[in-house]
Amino acid sequence: KKDDNFVCSTGFAVIKSQSINPFFLFVFLKTKYAIKQLVRKTSAAMYPAVSEDEIMNLKLINPPQSFQFRIEQRVKSACEKQKQAEQKYIKAEAILEKELGLDKIQMQNDHITIINHSDFISDFRIDAQSFSSQKLKSTFLDKFDSKCLKQLCEKIETGLTPAKESYWY
Repeated sequence: KKDDNFVCSTGFAVIKSQSINPFFLFVFLKTKYAIKQLVRKTSAAMYPAVSEDEIMNLKLINPPQSFQFRIEQRVKSACEKQKQAEQKYIKAEAILEKELGLDKIQMQNDHITIINHSDFISDFRIDAQSFSSQKLKSTFLDKFDSKCLKQLCEKIETGLTPAKESYWY
């Protein structure tokens, strides 16, 4: 049965906090201090793993409840801001699609492309990708300039990518 609330995997342990703030625990388990403890306990080479016992024996720092509560408030605030950002992104995408006219494109069936014989003769191509992109191009070509991605961007090869801190959101 399909249910969006299920998670299936053998790659995690389910724990429930009892005498530690769950939001604090969530953040703490993502710290270098906690991760390094787990990395030292990993076994296997192809698929490094730690046992549930090793996870449950992780050494935690248990600060006062007032501090844990402050962390909880920050996590909740961050989650709310993330939710708001996702909503703003959806609105931005809708504005872009409407302005470019992409919201009006009607694809009859994503798995079928119908090619007119005259189009095939003029382009000497019969592949679906070419004709699908031509349909999109003709939809907004009269309103906007059109260029290939490589004309506007530079491809960065492996090893030359910016550090994580250099990205902006």
